[in-house]
Amino acid sequence: MQESKRIQGKQYFDAIVVGAGFAGVYSVHKLRELGLSVRALEAGDGIGGTWYHNRYPGARCDMESLDYSYAFSDELQQEWHWTERYASQPEILEYINHVADRFDLRKDIQLNTRVSGATFSEAEDRWTFTTEAGEVFSAKYAVMAAGVLSVALGCRRGASPVKSKFSLTNSTRTPLQSLLGPLNAGHRGCWRAGPCCGPRQCLSHGRSASVRPAGDGVYDRRPCF
Repeated sequence: MQESKRIQGKQYFDAIVVGAGFAGVYSVHKLRELGLSVRALEAGDGIGGTWYHNRYPGARCDMESLDYSYAFSDELQQEWHWTERYASQPEILEYINHVADRFDLRKDIQLNTRVSGATFSEAEDRWTFTTEAGEVFSAKYAVMAAGVLSVALGCRRGASPVKSKFSLTNSTRTPLQSLLGPLNAGHRGCWRAGPCCGPRQCLSHGRSASVRPAGDGVYDRRPCF
């Protein structure tokens, strides 16, 4: 694995990952597997993304537990046993922490670090990330794994539908994305744009997912079957 370095207060890595939810944790694993130095920057004081931040009663996965598991390791799939068909938030958080420990990923994840800016230098062909604490990171590759479900952004019932949409095809993939595979690699579902409960459009996950506002600070991740 290539070594990271620090020059005049700036920390250099091959790749910076923003976020340490399911996509971010996998990205750290895959980038290390490729022999690259990597640092994941996570704003929270624990990993897990939406499953760390959203702990309201009834929060659980809206697709079957086995389909929500990582698929990059046969050993991991065989040793972990889900207790419910649709896993609850505490069990999902326990699972991702188990993955981080099993593959020794925590040493490359920096918690309590909120990214405040990112700029790309054409001349250097590198990204520069700054944090609210004043740290500066430089990387050739940037993986944005901050997710869309950790913080409610003012979307409320009765709001006008979001008309914009996006797609990511093989022809628009960057070389790094081609190496990493699907952003949530191991999840057998995929992210798609689709209708949710309520008069608006948003990102939904898998075949029966719904994302419903549940107050000012969280998203409702209870199944909507």
